[in-house]
Amino acid sequence: EIQTYSPRDRAVLRAAKQDYGAFFWEEIAYRKKFGYPPFAHIIRVMLFHTLEDRVIKAAQDLAYSIRVSIPAEKKDDYQILGPAPAVLPKLKNEYRWQVLLKGKNPDCLRQIVHAGVKMFCHGSCSSQVKISIEVNPLN
Repeated sequence: EIQTYSPRDRAVLRAAKQDYGAFFWEEIAYRKKFGYPPFAHIIRVMLFHTLEDRVIKAAQDLAYSIRVSIPAEKKDDYQILGPAPAVLPKLKNEYRWQVLLKGKNPDCLRQIVHAGVKMFCHGSCSSQVKISIEVNPLN
């Protein structure tokens, strides 16, 4: 028996039937359609602070910094997701927000995120905000 808050979720339904092959093919089709790995790449920048309003403002500023770091001729090749609360929005007395950048060229993604984070770090909102950067996060 499976206990879940999402009994109609396709992953839960396939797992209950032990139909892993069907789950794989559904998941791979979904990932291709919406541009998720392995068909594209994602870089997630996670921001942490003990004050929620500070981390929200920082995440907004970071998203802006990343957005303006995308070359004009490549705007359609990249998608910014967020800022948004992390899956676990508060952990160890710190609020957690994230900004994701999605695109097909991993080298360009890294350059854009590097430029955006650098710009963000020169701004006042970055003070005492911790960040972590993850390439193709698993969750």
